[in-house]
Amino acid sequence: MRLFVCIALLLPLLASAQSETLLQKIDKDPRFTILRKLMKAAGMDTTLGGDKAYTLFAPTDAAFQKLPAGALKAILKQDRLATPVVMAHVLEGRYGTLSFMNGISKAGEPLTYRLTMEGGYHLTTICGNDGLTVNGLRVANEMFASNGTIVVLDSVMPIYVDHPKPDGLSARLPQEFWKWGMARFYDPPKS
Repeated sequence: MRLFVCIALLLPLLASAQSETLLQKIDKDPRFTILRKLMKAAGMDTTLGGDKAYTLFAPTDAAFQKLPAGALKAILKQDRLATPVVMAHVLEGRYGTLSFMNGISKAGEPLTYRLTMEGGYHLTTICGNDGLTVNGLRVANEMFASNGTIVVLDSVMPIYVDHPKPDGLSARLPQEFWKWGMARFYDPPKS
């Protein structure tokens, strides 16, 4: 009976916590002031404030402070640099950490999902003995919103792009990301 009473008391709190959009949650949380600025510069603030479901892999301000010297300042000053950073952290659809921990993998291998982000960038989640990682980063926690999930990261995810094609065409990414070590080539799994 006590369990039922506790759940009944918590339901209104959970409902109110999920009535806010991703944008509203980011706006209210003091850990995400840098991400909020970048979202606005990239034009994703209106998208993440709408009804469509997204998963936002959200680096904290402390995560952005770990970037190489000069990188954060340049990213904050230039929209052309802010946009790829934000797009590499947004996935269409509502996914939580449990989404990436459920499934079947080959015997002895970690459960791995490979997804494409909003900007055409790549995301790999691996659930193994050490827990859940997203593009090699450990997930800190998650928050739920009316239009999706915020997966909190304590580092900025590297941006994975396709290898250049023989004709020289590839996903364009500003050279600064390569210089700062924030860009990497995606190697699709071999079937």
